Amino acid sequence: MSMPSIVSANLRINGDLISEGDVQIEGTVEGNITSRMLTVGESGVVKGEIVADQVTIAGRVNGKVKARTVTLSQTSDVSGDISHEALGIEAGARFEGSCKKIDMSKKDMSPGEEALKKVANASAAGSASAPSTPAPVSAAGGQK
Repeated sequence: MSMPSIVSANLRINGDLISEGDVQIEGTVEGNITSRMLTVGESGVVKGEIVADQVTIAGRVNGKVKARTVTLSQTSDVSGDISHEALGIEAGARFEGSCKKIDMSKKDMSPGEEALKKVANASAAGSASAPSTPAPVSAAGGQK
C-alpha cells in the first residue's frame, strides 16, 4: 500500500488535485479534488468540489462533496451539498447544505466522477486478489 499524498498545514494550493491514491489535506486547497480516498484534517481547508470513493472530514470544506462514503467528524465544518451512498455524521459536526443518497455506478457523472471511476477500475484491475472495498471486521466474531 502506498503512502498518501499530504498537503501539510503550511502549504496553500490554488488549483485542482487529481490522485489515483489517497490524499490528506492539512493545509488549504482552493480547487477541486478527485481521489480514491480523501481525508481533510482538523487544520485542513478545501474550497472546491470533492469527488472520491471515501471522504473523511475533520476540518473545513466549502463546496460539493460526492463520494460513496462520507464521514463528518465532530470537528468538521461543511458548507455545501453532499451526494453519497453512505453518510456518517458525528455529534458536534457542523453541516450546512443538503444530503442526497445516490448510486455512483450510474452514467450521469461529471468529468471528475468519470476520472474517479477510471481510477477505481484501474485499481481493481491492478489488484485482482484484493477486494475494492475492505470487508467489515468484527472484534467479537473470531474463531473459537
